[in-house]
Amino acid sequence: MALALTPAESTFEILNGHYDVVLGLAGGVAAGLLGRSLVANLGGVAYGIAGAVIGGQVFLPATSAVQAVVGGGLFGLSVGVSVCLARAWGAFAFTRLWLASRGRIPWEFMAFLADAHRRGVLRQVGEVYQFRHARLQERLADAGPTAGGRPGMDDE
Repeated sequence: MALALTPAESTFEILNGHYDVVLGLAGGVAAGLLGRSLVANLGGVAYGIAGAVIGGQVFLPATSAVQAVVGGGLFGLSVGVSVCLARAWGAFAFTRLWLASRGRIPWEFMAFLADAHRRGVLRQVGEVYQFRHARLQERLADAGPTAGGRPGMDDE
């Protein structure tokens, strides 16, 4: 639909496809404004560049409903993941899953923190957990992965 509103001469062929300069510019400005509202200045620039690259892509019309749904779904999923990761909760959820899959933290991380708080190892200040004992924090910060792959489990 948007392609029908732009002049035909604004497209050019690139990488076996078509790119519309007007749509790319519009997509870059819109995405830059969205990025600026979600994250700091650098986020606005990154969103703007991504919006310009993606927004100008011109695809052939879908030949079936399945193709249209899959294409739209993948695009929506990629935008949703991008926006989610730009927020603190999304970055935390991704990081938590990444570290748990690598065996660096327990899978039930929030339950682990609550248990440590209940046992007196951590204190809670607002939404933040802090170590009660500076020596324990220093010990855990200094401990890197060992031969067994688990942090802080070196032989003493």
